[in-house]
Amino acid sequence: MIKDQEKLIKLAKDSNVVWNKMEQISHFHEEMGELMTAISQYRRGRIPVEEVQEELADVIIMAFAIADIYGMSDVSRFIDEKMQVTEDRIKQAMNK
Repeated sequence: MIKDQEKLIKLAKDSNVVWNKMEQISHFHEEMGELMTAISQYRRGRIPVEEVQEELADVIIMAFAIADIYGMSDVSRFIDEKMQVTEDRIKQAMNK
């Protein structure tokens, strides 16, 4: 999905040097709002899917910056755990 994850991590770290924690958190909230709006507009047929994809990319980039603020390695550990829980739920749902 992400061609160069290391570049994305560096970008996240660099952005946190340039902009402070509160600015980054506010920017993340903004991007989340834009994504939610785009999804709603897409569902109503007002915008093409590419606009949702673009907003989703912004949210993913900002999520890496936020993960850097709160501890990338700890967030990575929780991602692994949450992925396992989700995988287990999918397997359980498929076996019903």
